[in-house]
Amino acid sequence: MTDRIPKKTQSTQVKDVVPLPLVREEDSILNTKDTTKVGTFKLLTNPTDTASPKYSFAMPYIDGTEGLRPVIQWVLNTRKVLAGLNITLGPPQVTLVNELCKGSANTAFNECLELARLVL
Repeated sequence: MTDRIPKKTQSTQVKDVVPLPLVREEDSILNTKDTTKVGTFKLLTNPTDTASPKYSFAMPYIDGTEGLRPVIQWVLNTRKVLAGLNITLGPPQVTLVNELCKGSANTAFNECLELARLVL
């Protein structure tokens, strides 16, 4: 018997799509004063000390139409807000995330919560 190298069957060309563009888009939403698209929070510099200085932090709401990079940034910003407000328990965290999600993102989040409740 001879070893044979298999011939290439039908080649399906898949376009290389970069999930994260190399050039970061600017957050033009943050520059607007539209309160329906941006949430503003007063965060503590030291969350465990209620007397610590506060600073203002703005982040856009998520509605399910964003790309990958804005979603990753939204998760990081949400963690920063939860820490800055010293929200460590589950129910208040869920309330805050519900406020930061709009449209299909809110629906998907609530469906995941309901599935998690059914499993637990």
